[in-house]
Amino acid sequence: MRILLVKPQSTVFHSIAVPPLGLQYLSAVVKAAGYQNVKIVHMDAQRIDADDWENEVRAFHPDIVGLSVIVSEAVSMDAVAVRTKKNAPRCLVVAGGAYPSLFPEKCLKNSAIDLVVRGEGEKTFLEIVKCFEQGLSFDEIKGVAFRGKDAVCYAPQREFCHRLDDIPPPDYEGLDLDLYNNLIPQSPLLFKQKHVRVLTSRGCPYQCGFCFPTMGRVFRPHSADRVIGEILRLCERRQTRNVEIIDDVFNFDRERAMEIMRKIVKADRGLKIYFPSGVRGDLLDREMIDLFKTAGVVFMPVGIETASKRKQVEIGKNMDLDRLQINIAYAVKKRMFMNGYFILGLPGETIREVLRTVFFACELKLHTASFFALHCYEGSEFAKVADARKVITAQSAYSLFSAPIHFINASSLNKGVIVFLRQLANVMFYCNPFRLLRIIKDLPEKRCLVFLAKQFLKRVVSF
Repeated sequence: MRILLVKPQSTVFHSIAVPPLGLQYLSAVVKAAGYQNVKIVHMDAQRIDADDWENEVRAFHPDIVGLSVIVSEAVSMDAVAVRTKKNAPRCLVVAGGAYPSLFPEKCLKNSAIDLVVRGEGEKTFLEIVKCFEQGLSFDEIKGVAFRGKDAVCYAPQREFCHRLDDIPPPDYEGLDLDLYNNLIPQSPLLFKQKHVRVLTSRGCPYQCGFCFPTMGRVFRPHSADRVIGEILRLCERRQTRNVEIIDDVFNFDRERAMEIMRKIVKADRGLKIYFPSGVRGDLLDREMIDLFKTAGVVFMPVGIETASKRKQVEIGKNMDLDRLQINIAYAVKKRMFMNGYFILGLPGETIREVLRTVFFACELKLHTASFFALHCYEGSEFAKVADARKVITAQSAYSLFSAPIHFINASSLNKGVIVFLRQLANVMFYCNPFRLLRIIKDLPEKRCLVFLAKQFLKRVVSF
């Protein structure tokens, strides 16, 4: 059985690419079951275009092709599926990931896609492989969707795995991680720095309306022993001390987070830990921050979104802003590099509320801040109540991040007003000499200073 796992090209991100952890988990699961002839292809990282892809298919002769897809990769997914069937007509094409989970019917309109996996894919994909090998029907496999005689058929939804330690660690050997050395990582401070990425939990219990709950609304963690073992093995294999922990909400379970950090301290490997997706800022406290610092945490963003308490409730964030402000100040005092994520142009947001968010960001002791215009993606809670013309679909997800004016405005404010307020926010936030000195003093990797300066100038001046 020859299995080809593919991350299609993105129509949005070109210089930003990270190892496809979802495919690495799938690879590990099927290899553990005895299927060793598995290949992972990341088209963006390997600079593979549509023509190159046909060569890949002809050379590998896959029996099964698995596509892992988010919204910005959906257009490429369709092209890849068609070209796969053209060159390997008997192979089974399976689509999974966030986009197929949300829109199985759209995916199955493409006759080159045979099956869709909805939700968490490890168990489902392994059952698909076994059924295909034995020539059995897929009808009884939980978590799949397929074309029936007159309509799309849905098998019962598969339950989320709550014992994550039962899933083997990702297949880090199945992909050349050096491919990513010159690509922008999720933590920009690690640009051109060798590092490893780990996921220590799945699921987020919060109800943010701009988010996709593809991993569920229940926090499901790996054990502390599994986490520390994976981190230490990876760092030794890659000969690096830099670790990205990419959880949605690592510190939701306080005692588990503390236990992991205590084990890292005990291991005494001199690790430098980055949280590119951020932590829940109002769940921090002094004891936790002190331990994080001792364990080697150097980069700890926080998702704030808005300073309006009204909007905090409406978007489902419900952040305790007063406690957040105290925690940020203390973490910065400990010289941990802090970034804040903010969204401007939320549905129903007033200019006064946007300005309140900007002023609040400037008051915080953050080193850096990222001000985003809202992207109302199809499938999110926001999209269900937004004007259909303001919802980002797979077809409209082009060039959304190439310049400040390239976004689909889902708010009631004028698009030009949002662009102006976002540029004003950047200027006000960074035109603070004390903040600039703090950035230089606390930057974990001084070598990335020029890169960060270029990224900032591009963000401010590119209209």
